[in-house]
Amino acid sequence: MTQGRLARLKSGAGARWAGLKERHLWLRHVVSAWDLLRRNHGNEYAAAITYFSFLALFPLILLAASITGFVLHSHPELEQDFFARITKEVPGSFGTTITEAVQKAIESRRGVGLVGLVGVLLAGLGWINNLRGAIDGVWGRPPAQVNFLKARITNLFVLAGLGLCILVSLALTVIGTSLTDQILSALSLDDLPGSHALLKLLGIAIAVVGDMVIFWWLLIRLPQVEVPQRIAFRGALLASVGFEVLKIVGTYTIAHTANNPTAGPFAGIIAVLIWIQLVARYMLFACAWTATLTVEDRVAMANRMPVMEPEPIAADEEAGSTITPAAVGVSLVGAGAVAGAVATLAITRGRARPKRRS
Repeated sequence: MTQGRLARLKSGAGARWAGLKERHLWLRHVVSAWDLLRRNHGNEYAAAITYFSFLALFPLILLAASITGFVLHSHPELEQDFFARITKEVPGSFGTTITEAVQKAIESRRGVGLVGLVGVLLAGLGWINNLRGAIDGVWGRPPAQVNFLKARITNLFVLAGLGLCILVSLALTVIGTSLTDQILSALSLDDLPGSHALLKLLGIAIAVVGDMVIFWWLLIRLPQVEVPQRIAFRGALLASVGFEVLKIVGTYTIAHTANNPTAGPFAGIIAVLIWIQLVARYMLFACAWTATLTVEDRVAMANRMPVMEPEPIAADEEAGSTITPAAVGVSLVGAGAVAGAVATLAITRGRARPKRRS
């Protein structure tokens, strides 16, 4: 009885789920995109992207420390103000340790910068290679066969352009969400009602537009696939809105986790790792969603194309113009028989005619 009831419940749930997908087109697209992502090993690709992204953080930190060292060395007054702020905000032995670490970074800025630059190049090229392979894999495309040197040069330009765009996008999000009070105070608009919310929304909207350019290039141009413009726009919009939400959530979560003394020193690192994993998986889901809509659009266009049927041939034209090998053979045999009969008759009449005597 229990098994029969479970079978009926399962059958009823399956029927209701099928009905929901039939009534709601967006739900069917989401389910189809998730199935495509799972079949094409999108979760494994997201793990590879996360690994190389996290690996690239450490040389990025070294490179940032080197750039900071060059800036502070060129501006002594800024260096003194920076050390004074460290002493004020982090008093005691820990503040002294941070000050000594910054001084060593300034002194060895060239070596640190060189190591960071080489590490960023190596980790970044691996990241771009995995990113390209992941997007091609989700689209179901085989990896492109490109010359080794040409592929590395192309990935280097892709890394530079994509890294710059991501930095600009993150800066826009931080400015739009964290520096609202400073911007309004500089513009003397902090007393205007609703100005804080309006500026935050404006900053987020600008960041979404910038993210759309990034994801349009990532989802469409990088795999070099033909996608209708309306589907490309919807896919880039879906990816950019989700990425903006993840950026806002990640900004607050990572900041609060890093400042939490009970979470430990590695809590911020773990939060960054989880955030990168979520971003990579969501980006590949948006790619699968775009691929699903593209396939459905192609099928719909193929079904809408008219079928060209052959024009009917009239009966008299068909009878008058139809020539078959059998008809040709019969005609030739008949003509040969008539010609043979005429020749035989002429010969026999010539032999049977009597000769005249002289």
